[in-house]
Amino acid sequence: MTNVTGGHGLTYPAIAAFAKYPRCASSEGQKTSASEKKAGLFQCDVATFSEIAGELGIPTKDGGGKWYRPLAFLTEAADDVCYGIMDFEDGYKHGLVSYMETSKLLTAICETPSGNTRFDSLDKIIDERQKIGYLRAKAINSLIFQLAASFIENESEILDGGFDRPLSDTVESNMIMREIADASLRKIYS
Repeated sequence: MTNVTGGHGLTYPAIAAFAKYPRCASSEGQKTSASEKKAGLFQCDVATFSEIAGELGIPTKDGGGKWYRPLAFLTEAADDVCYGIMDFEDGYKHGLVSYMETSKLLTAICETPSGNTRFDSLDKIIDERQKIGYLRAKAINSLIFQLAASFIENESEILDGGFDRPLSDTVESNMIMREIADASLRKIYS
């Protein structure tokens, strides 16, 4: 790759982690997986990404012009968690979701055994908005532990390209996150 002065100077792993859909619009073949849902590379960037993928050992998918995305799973999961939880909290703040529903679902995430999260100070908080803010932070913490465990559990399949679904779908709190997403669709995004 040619050295260019200026810019962010991102490392190859950082660039690969940002490539959620590592394929160009002109790549041949059917879109058969989550990572092929959209085109994420401009044609002019394919040679650069090909070099990055080669250096990092990221395998090319059949048909060329598209790659597996082992490093993007954590980026995508962080995005899923933060937007899902933060939007839900915002729904509560704007009076679109009740305190009881918000508290119940965030507490359920916090109590998930694989989340390794304690929230024993909740009873010391009097204000409901502050309680929800506390639960939001603890729920995100719990989901981070759950995602890290899932990544490690699926690491070999992720690295060899055999894993191609959202990592957030594999955590213990998956069904709670789906409840939050459904409630958000019905009550917030409408």
